This record gives sequence, C-alpha cells and structure tokens, in this order.
Amino acid sequence: MYGTAWITEVTRWRDILLDCESDVRKEIADLKHEKELTEAEIEYLNLSFTVVSECLTQRDKRGGSDLCRDPAEEELKRELTVLESLKKMLTDKCQTAWEQTNRLEEIKFQLEQDLSDKAETLNIDHYNLGLDENCANTSYKPHPLRVPKQTLSHDSWLEHCKFLQQRTAHELATSQKLRESMFVPRERARNDLQAQNDATNFALRKRIYETQRIKNELEWQRINVSSLQIRVFNQSIKVLLP
Repeated sequence: MYGTAWITEVTRWRDILLDCESDVRKEIADLKHEKELTEAEIEYLNLSFTVVSECLTQRDKRGGSDLCRDPAEEELKRELTVLESLKKMLTDKCQTAWEQTNRLEEIKFQLEQDLSDKAETLNIDHYNLGLDENCANTSYKPHPLRVPKQTLSHDSWLEHCKFLQQRTAHELATSQKLRESMFVPRERARNDLQAQNDATNFALRKRIYETQRIKNELEWQRINVSSLQIRVFNQSIKVLLP
C-alpha cells in the first residue's frame, strides 16, 4: 500500500514539474523573441544616430557667416541626445533580458535533472512493486535496512519539490513583467523619436526656406546694384563725350 501511495505522489509531482518545465521553455522562447525585437529597435536607433551625426558633420562645413548656431542645429543635437538616451534604456533592457534568460535556463536544467531522477525513481518503484518471493534472481542481501549516504527524508524531498515549483513560478512572473516592460518603452521610444524627428525636419525646412529667401534677396540686390552701376557708367561716358 505504501509503495502505491509513494508512486502516486512521485507521479503527481512529476506531472507538476513537467508543466513547470513546459512553461519555462515557452517563456524562454517568448523572452528571446522580445529581446530580438528590442535589439532590432536598437539597430534602427543606431542607423538614425548615424544619419543625425552625418547631418551635424555636413553642417559644420558651412562657411562664413552661415557657420552659426541656429534652431536646426539645436534640434539636431536634441535628437542626438534623445537617441543616446533611448539606446541606453533599451540596451539596459536587453542586458536584463539576457540575465533573466540565463536564470530561466538554469531552472530548466534543474527541472530536467529532477524529472530525470523522478522517471528513474518511478521505473525502480514499479519494478519493486512487481517483485514477490517467486521472482527470479532474488536473494537475501546483507544489511537490507541500511540507509545510503546522501539519502533525503520524505520531508526534505517534499520541500525540494515545492522549492522548484515556487522558484519556477517566481522567475516566470519576473520574466513576464520584464517582457511587458520591454514592449512599452520600445513603443514609447519610437513615438518619442518620431516626435523629435518631426521637430528636427521642421527646423531644417525652415532654415532652408530662410536661407533661400535671403539668397534671393541678395541676388536681387546684386542685380539692382549692377544695373545702377551700368547706368552711372553710361551717364559718365555721356558727360565725358563732347
């Protein structure tokens, strides 16, 4: 009777830990996927960072009085700051996800090892349950009641099973919260970057418009001055001619 009850208890905990191991496998896959999406977002930010840096480099090549600080430059530098901040935030999230994945992998290994032990235990107990005095190759053994070293008590075994279950539940909950905390900042980062990018583009378009307007005015003044100079020159010639 005791053997049957023990097999039932081991089987119950095996099934519980099997579910835990399955949940851990799924969570590892989900967390890795979320990490990959975040890394892709970081790559996008790196590309934007390169573009903004190139814009600032090109604007430094302006000459004369045009080499000045203007709203367009301020917006570009502000966008650069936003990009650096977003990159750091998402990079930290990826690092945390990597560490959490390692913890989940460690738990998965412990669960697999424990499940393997329980499978072996069930095989042995099922075999023992079928033994009787008529079985072949049975004989008296010396010290049959001895307790092998490193043998756990039933209470210790039960505590170990509960510990694995509780730790798995804790790490799964932590991982799920982490995935949620990665999704929200990623969306917010894209929105913040888009808003800053719109502000930068507006400042650049405004600067281009102002520069073109001033250029046109200077060109018009140059033409007027040239025409005036020609008229003055012609009048001077007429005065000098007899």
